Amino acid sequence: MSARLIAYVQFQRTRAVSPEEIRSRLIAKGWPLQEIESALRLTEPDPKPTPDNPTGLWMATSHPLHWVFRLGFASIFLVNSLTALLDPAAFLKLMERSFLRLLPLPLEPMVWFIAINDLLTGVLVLLGWKRRYVYTWAGVWLLAATWVKLSTLV
Repeated sequence: MSARLIAYVQFQRTRAVSPEEIRSRLIAKGWPLQEIESALRLTEPDPKPTPDNPTGLWMATSHPLHWVFRLGFASIFLVNSLTALLDPAAFLKLMERSFLRLLPLPLEPMVWFIAINDLLTGVLVLLGWKRRYVYTWAGVWLLAATWVKLSTLV
């Protein structure tokens, strides 16, 4: 998908142009419908609170199959949080074998920070609240956790 297409759709959305109007303009310019639909989905704004969805949470409007992703994604964080809370010694041992041992910081408080961060991240992913920000944070956090885990293998 073209970055130019996404930028155009996002710009039109900020100008409050309806998806139908965006779609018809792009079709007239020769863009493939499948790419247009993908760009529209990608730039979909978070829902606003309504009487039937007073929280404005994404879960009320999401595709049913997205629940599979959200449950799986949230479970990674929730299980990690439980592991840190129930077996902090094993968690600390993993951290001591990683590159984190090189930091001039005590590792014990980091275990509790990770436990709380992962619990909150898992719950927020599950709720679908502020999904762009939460998913971005979750992705960055998983990349960092991957590097920690990989560094124990070296």
